[in-house]
Amino acid sequence: MKTKKFVLAFGFLLVNSAAFISCNKDDNNPNPVSAAKMYTTSLSGRILNEIGEGISAASVTAGGKTIITSNDGSFSINEISGNAKMNVSVSCPGFEETSKEINTVQNEISNIEISMAAKADEHLPATCQLTINGDGFHNKTVQVGTIPTGSIGIFSPDGCTYFSMTSRTGYAIAGVFPKDASNNSTEKTSMTFIAYGKTYVADSGVKISVSEYGEIGGKIKGTFSGTFKRYDVDMKTGRNLEFSVKIINGSFEVTRQANL
Repeated sequence: MKTKKFVLAFGFLLVNSAAFISCNKDDNNPNPVSAAKMYTTSLSGRILNEIGEGISAASVTAGGKTIITSNDGSFSINEISGNAKMNVSVSCPGFEETSKEINTVQNEISNIEISMAAKADEHLPATCQLTINGDGFHNKTVQVGTIPTGSIGIFSPDGCTYFSMTSRTGYAIAGVFPKDASNNSTEKTSMTFIAYGKTYVADSGVKISVSEYGEIGGKIKGTFSGTFKRYDVDMKTGRNLEFSVKIINGSFEVTRQANL
């Protein structure tokens, strides 16, 4: 009788031990079907500022890889792995860091656009809108004056005021005009502007009209319009080339600095 009880007890222990081992095996090795599925994909797109211009030298991170945007704000990251949802984070000096969640189930995701806002302490009241028509630009509007050091106006001993504005993306204007706030003539007036890496010089018909001329620390505001030209050389033929761009409605607003 004792032998029979011992056999039953031993059998009970074996059954429970097997169940315990089986339970531990399931805990340590979860069903792979329930695990998040991984995807391999590629991403491409552009990083833009608040007015839709591309931001160069921005850092874009996705799936553990980081790449720097090109001059027009474009980027491309290949062969990155992630789950169905992936976070794309972007950072750039002068802008608030931002991120965007995307669906990575597709093999290739293109034309992503992520906008970045300038940091609050780097917003400037000084801006300049240029609407240009010519040299293939066809009424393209650009904005300059978006960095703290890029907007100045100085009155010089020669009786003229000099001003310049520069943007992060390479747009720039520079101008010279007599101090007279009612100036509408082309006398002693000159301007240049840079757009898309090309420099244009004011033709004789360009006019600058100054609407406000404040004291030191105040604002210098005005508008300008007219035709600008740039010159180039055809590298194949050596022939001189001339391009014209018409500014339909340009405006500027700079902070007046100490006089020279």
